[in-house]
Amino acid sequence: MIKSVIFILFLAAGLSAQELWVKVNSPTTHTLRNLHFVDSLYGWAAGDSGAIVATTDGGSTWVSQRSGVLTDIYDLHFSDRNNGWCVTWRLDTLPYGTMLLNTTNGGKNWVKKPWEEPDIFLLTAHFLDSLNGWISGYEGRMYRTFDGGNEWRPEGIIPGYCSSFPVTYMNFYDSAFGMASGGHVDISGVIWRTTDNGEIWRSKCLSPEPLNAIYYLDSLNIIAVGGDFEYGTGIIRTTDGGLEWEYTSLEVFGIATAIDFRKDGEAWVPLAFANKMIYSFDTCRTWNVFEMPEFTNVFDLQFTDSTRGFAVGSNGVIYKYVPNYTAIKNETVNQESKENVLSIRNYPNPITEGTMIEIYSPQGIFIDIELYNLNGECVSNIYSGIKSKGRHHIYFNPGNISTGVYLLKVTDALGNTASVKTIKLK
Repeated sequence: MIKSVIFILFLAAGLSAQELWVKVNSPTTHTLRNLHFVDSLYGWAAGDSGAIVATTDGGSTWVSQRSGVLTDIYDLHFSDRNNGWCVTWRLDTLPYGTMLLNTTNGGKNWVKKPWEEPDIFLLTAHFLDSLNGWISGYEGRMYRTFDGGNEWRPEGIIPGYCSSFPVTYMNFYDSAFGMASGGHVDISGVIWRTTDNGEIWRSKCLSPEPLNAIYYLDSLNIIAVGGDFEYGTGIIRTTDGGLEWEYTSLEVFGIATAIDFRKDGEAWVPLAFANKMIYSFDTCRTWNVFEMPEFTNVFDLQFTDSTRGFAVGSNGVIYKYVPNYTAIKNETVNQESKENVLSIRNYPNPITEGTMIEIYSPQGIFIDIELYNLNGECVSNIYSGIKSKGRHHIYFNPGNISTGVYLLKVTDALGNTASVKTIKLK
């Protein structure tokens, strides 16, 4: 493994103002931690207190499904529109252990399947089809089924220093080649690798923090992300199918919990409790920061194609990625974000419920963002604090501010200012 000590520069060139994550109606207030779409229409999300929600119309509407449990769901995976699995734990009665949930009708009905052996705590599942799947979890345990989960057999794991660390994620490139990730906080992040249909797995310690998700660019080029509260976000990549890896610390606070690509080169990673996501336009070489609205924690995301994506997180929030956002034809002052000019803009504009303020700062400096009426009176102090060089996003809810025309203004510690006219509707 090669360790990189290169500081990852968070580029000033950020998102177009015409790209945005917008909140959609969610039927739950329980935190959602897992998201899975099998195609552009059918998707599910699951999380705390047994919450499962589903969509059959591409995320336009979401409905709750009855899981039959009140424990947290650690993973959710569907092989097609009908067959799906959830991993949770049995904690209400002895003996404690793993509880699997299985559906064969898209989640209309979920059937409990207690793990036969007690005190086994599993965390993640992956199915190639309705019959062939794997499940894994604490102590590096891995099991495989050939009959849709009626019977499970232990997989062969080559013993190693970190082979018994928790496995938290699994993903297969094809039926023969697959990887799993996980690790132990303050010790190591781990990748498990198989090339023989999961018969034998070999582990490798690769990072100072656990690894939480894996993405295959192809069979040779693979990326995994992770992090913890001490080391922050980290990334590893391989160009030879996982024989050798390069680790890089991104020098940003947050725990990377997922990774997906919207299109070639453009990757998105949620940072969980850091209330932000990071995104890259150059296949994870350099990164930008996107601050989530209302300080939302996002735990998982997935793009179904280049124009549609979803993210889930705290308090049941569901976000939809909307490219080419059309409601930003507004009059602006100093709107263009040149690399040496302080700038501000917001979208949508006019504002009904809330708006995303985008600023560009040509240097790391203290800034103030304020809202003024046309009499020159400050009606809201939106933000005061230090921002690094680059593009930043801050969500603003105008609340009970009266209908009318206002001026959003950003001022830095050197006295530089920029502003944009915005309209508040009822």
